Amino acid sequence: GATGGGGGGDAEHVHRSGLLSANKSKRWCVLSGGKLDVFDKKADHTKPPKMSLDLRADVSKVARSDLKSFKLELHPGSRHAKAAKSAGGSASLLFSSDDNTEISKWVNDLTKVVSGLHGGH
Repeated sequence: GATGGGGGGDAEHVHRSGLLSANKSKRWCVLSGGKLDVFDKKADHTKPPKMSLDLRADVSKVARSDLKSFKLELHPGSRHAKAAKSAGGSASLLFSSDDNTEISKWVNDLTKVVSGLHGGH
């Protein structure tokens, strides 16, 4: 195993939290242990999340939409995708921030985790 580059095992250890807009509402998002938990506000992070995405089971791809947003494309079989579809939306979740540096960091970390959990392409 090469050192420095990190393997799939690191995916579980990536940790990031911060405010992102989801559906035009500010949400406190926490990436940890291969999951993305979404809360109404930072103070709620001790409660069960409003939404919890398993990045291995639910997310197929992280796509940077533009400077200030990215979307998580969902596996068609994911319960979140089914919910999104029944609401007339597409099977993806859009997150945005006024801070494009923040978006870059989220995209990098989420991509690292998703590709790590999927066996690293």
